[in-house]
Amino acid sequence: MQSVAGRSDVIVTTKDSVYIFELKMDKGEDFETVAQNALTQIDTNGYAQRFAVNGKEMFKVGVVFSSEGKGMLGWKCGK
Repeated sequence: MQSVAGRSDVIVTTKDSVYIFELKMDKGEDFETVAQNALTQIDTNGYAQRFAVNGKEMFKVGVVFSSEGKGMLGWKCGK
């Protein structure tokens, strides 16, 4: 989904909710830092703005993957 400041990685909409996912590699950084950076990027770049008026519950999700090929390390959700 394109915004003025960039593009979100994944948007999922349901009847009642919008989920905005930002996917990040850890690149040797700790999980919490990378996950928080992903959530901050969603806010800073305004990825959620176009959905703010539709009345749906919004979830921002930072998903962190291992740069060492160990798959997904986890995710952090914010509103």
